[in-house]
Amino acid sequence: MSPFLAVILNQHFRNLWFGQIISQIAINMMAFVLALRIYQTTASNTAVSLLILTIGIPAVFFGAVSGTLVDRWDKRNVLVVTNLVRMLLLLGFFASSETLPWVYLLVFFISITTQFFVPAEAPTIPRLVPKEFLLTANSLFTFTYYTSMITGFVLSGPVLRFFGPHNVFLFLSSCLALASLFVSQVPPEGKKESKISLNKTEFVKVYQEFLNGLQFIAKNGPIFQSIFLLTASQALIASLASLTPGFADKILQIEIEDASYAILGPAAIGMIIGALLVGQFGRNLSRQSLINLGIILAGFLLFLLSTIVRFRNLPLAVLLLFFLGGANALVDVPANTNLQENAPSQVRGRVYGVLTSLVGGAAILPVMITGLAADIFGIGKVILAIASLVLFYGIYRVVKERYNILSS
Repeated sequence: MSPFLAVILNQHFRNLWFGQIISQIAINMMAFVLALRIYQTTASNTAVSLLILTIGIPAVFFGAVSGTLVDRWDKRNVLVVTNLVRMLLLLGFFASSETLPWVYLLVFFISITTQFFVPAEAPTIPRLVPKEFLLTANSLFTFTYYTSMITGFVLSGPVLRFFGPHNVFLFLSSCLALASLFVSQVPPEGKKESKISLNKTEFVKVYQEFLNGLQFIAKNGPIFQSIFLLTASQALIASLASLTPGFADKILQIEIEDASYAILGPAAIGMIIGALLVGQFGRNLSRQSLINLGIILAGFLLFLLSTIVRFRNLPLAVLLLFFLGGANALVDVPANTNLQENAPSQVRGRVYGVLTSLVGGAAILPVMITGLAADIFGIGKVILAIASLVLFYGIYRVVKERYNILSS
């Protein structure tokens, strides 16, 4: 029997796996459905930017503490409760998805809940799968994590069109109810607090560990560089994502609902293929070279994308977005590898906790500026400005690297 088949036939893992797939699709679909609805209602890039910020801000405050707190609780209970809470909150959009303060408030609480859901998922796998199949189970879980995320984004437009602006949230709530049913079939962890509660002392202790993680990163050059690259990459993605509905409407002049698969789809596919190619062939190249190539290529592609304003060429935009996703993989995969190799196991969790918080925090200003600037100056000029910054940084890295080589 193949390892993949053995893992899939494991009923407890399968319940966790199905719960992951369904909840990931539902939450990511919710995010882009709301982005489309907000743009349809307001025609404002700034309003969409505020949505992205509302999703990201909870990671700043809870990203570093959620994992430590979840370790103190029964993870099965955490998965069930967080899915049910998000299901109930999603029903609030059925009442209204046009009142912006109400939408932002619900999204904020859904995002807080998700911060506790994520660290309870993957750490549950070792309890359910024999050691000899652990690598296979993690590989399958990681693959479906990203593919279900992409599926949620890409299908959001068609699902919104099929169910309509209100019933779509009933559908998404039903998905989370089903996900909760699946994870409830996972065996309880045992020897953990079955009751989920928060303790002030625990929060203080966890934030002290977070500060220690910051100090460790500041003193370690390779880790600091990887954290910076990954944070900047995610901030760039969040900024561009906030422009997606407006780019579809004003630049490509396609239906808003088609933005999910016409814009996000090619970029996501490019990211997946790029990651696979880096994993297969990137070992023969230095990681710094891959990162520099990715940054400069991304800047060049963004520059070309800004010219779409004049040509309004959908096939060309799809091609550029595909390669832009690949360029992102050239940066993210080597940077992540450097981070894992240079962070000792005893502080790795704290380092990734810091990364989660920084990604949420660092995106706040760029996303806000991007949305406002797009409404004032136009999307094409904003993308051109971003392209210039990315290209400048890529060239700076290459020049600095060569100077260091000559100096040594």
